[in-house]
Amino acid sequence: MKLPSNMKWLTIDASAVGACIVATALVYLLGFMPLLSQREAINAQRDDLEQQQEKTERLQGTARVLRAKLATAQAQLSTSHLQLQSVRQLNQRLSELADFSQKAGLDMQDVRPGTLIRAARYSQMPIHVSGNGTYPNCTAFFHDLHQRFGDMAIATFDLRNGNAPNAPATFSFEIVWFVEPD
Repeated sequence: MKLPSNMKWLTIDASAVGACIVATALVYLLGFMPLLSQREAINAQRDDLEQQQEKTERLQGTARVLRAKLATAQAQLSTSHLQLQSVRQLNQRLSELADFSQKAGLDMQDVRPGTLIRAARYSQMPIHVSGNGTYPNCTAFFHDLHQRFGDMAIATFDLRNGNAPNAPATFSFEIVWFVEPD
């Protein structure tokens, strides 16, 4: 069976168009798709890299601030020489503490040293103190204690007021006295 001549060209043109479509699909699938996916991967890596660089810059800024704080703390540490006392001077320290609290306007009613807690570089002597005083006097005492006694710290405190508005507050607190190790 012979096709008319104009149909012959149509068949040839259709097969050529089909071959072009197949060739274009192959070029797209084998050439452009891998390039596009590789480009997406590269863009994702660039985004990750930018985020990591921003994070690095933030961390470097934080490190600079912390180094400055460390240098300041080391300078302060080198200029302040706190000499720890011996626990054998406990009676003298209790007397100084009583005088200091009296000057602050507090009425110490009970002062009891605790049990010495030993450590490698220092020991801790807890001292329980209770009594009466006004809120302003108690806060002034807490504020000035570390200024006067650099080797003491307030571990716990309890301040309570009586039922009447003008009633003095009762206080109870634990002071930790840092002493030299034995």
